[in-house]
Amino acid sequence: MAIGHIMDENALSALQRTLKNKCAPFRQHTSEIKGELIVSELETFETTLQKTHLWIRDLMDSEGWEDRHRAFLALRATLHALRDRLSVEDVAHFAAQLPMLVRGFFYEGWEPAHKPEKIKTKEAFLAHISELMPRDPELDSERVVRAVFELIGRRTSKGAVQHLKNCLPKELRELWPRVESDL
Repeated sequence: MAIGHIMDENALSALQRTLKNKCAPFRQHTSEIKGELIVSELETFETTLQKTHLWIRDLMDSEGWEDRHRAFLALRATLHALRDRLSVEDVAHFAAQLPMLVRGFFYEGWEPAHKPEKIKTKEAFLAHISELMPRDPELDSERVVRAVFELIGRRTSKGAVQHLKNCLPKELRELWPRVESDL
């Protein structure tokens, strides 16, 4: 259904003017082709796409996967399970470490009023991740979690990782890779 069928022409024109005015600060270069504005060189989006691609590529490489969608789903499920286990304040601090696009799907569907969930055992945490991932007989939840936690350790600050680990019960901390400071 075309938007014109939902709004009258005056409302549609007003919306288009508002969007044009509101979006103007975000345009670096535009050209007009057949009356349409083409936006190019949006560095913020290009940068976050590149960073997100690196996160997904790292996960694919560490697990020997060829399927980017599988890596995305595994990353998202693990981030959601971790997010659901953290306090609102800890979620915000950790999210600040993530590339913008990863941060977006980290927050996707989050309902902070019901958090943190009281998941205390490794089995409950892994079961939560299994619920969040589509059924894939080749995916082992524990292996996925360990791979994503290792990725987080490589791609975020050591302080952020240590803070996350300190927020988790002992059984969940043991899913993180051991580093020299843990020994």
